[in-house]
Amino acid sequence: MASELVDLFEASLPKPSPSSSRPTSIPDADDVEDLLLQAMVDEFGCEVDDGSSPKVAMEVVDL
Repeated sequence: MASELVDLFEASLPKPSPSSSRPTSIPDADDVEDLLLQAMVDEFGCEVDDGSSPKVAMEVVDL
């Protein structure tokens, strides 16, 4: 799960090439939430339905 989150954020980093110097945006909380929910199902067979996923996703993005 952690490596998937790292991959999501690394994909938003600017590339070292001078031709692509425009900044890219970090993943939004909805994308992070979707990834976390899918990982919980895939890795643990657990459906998170207590309403906590949006807050957790925002906390991850804020880190």
